[in-house]
Amino acid sequence: MRAMLMGTLAVLVCHPALAEDKKDEKIDTAKLVGKWEAKDKMESKVVLEFAKDGKALLTVTRNDMEFKGEGSYKLDGNKISLTMKLGDQEQKSVRTITKLTDTDMVTTDEKGKERAFVRLKDK
Repeated sequence: MRAMLMGTLAVLVCHPALAEDKKDEKIDTAKLVGKWEAKDKMESKVVLEFAKDGKALLTVTRNDMEFKGEGSYKLDGNKISLTMKLGDQEQKSVRTITKLTDTDMVTTDEKGKERAFVRLKDK
């Protein structure tokens, strides 16, 4: 089970960002803060939470089992650098945010593969 969780985490955060930079494109941190659920649930539900203080939480739910990882993020233009720790392992990645609205976020990895998220509303 841990191997599947690490695989999900790797898919989520292990890809470096695209080489082309759009330095003039800046992401509004206030829009990023909150909980985001991956639209492509595969076999697991993946939720990323970004806090105002630069901390990030990852929750992966599969077969009624929940796994959590914590870490940090940093924005530089439209690039988001994530460092997540799950158990003894630390994963680092940089992704390009190609779309960020109040309800939707799309990120792209180095190969151009997109990952879409939808904002979760507070209960």
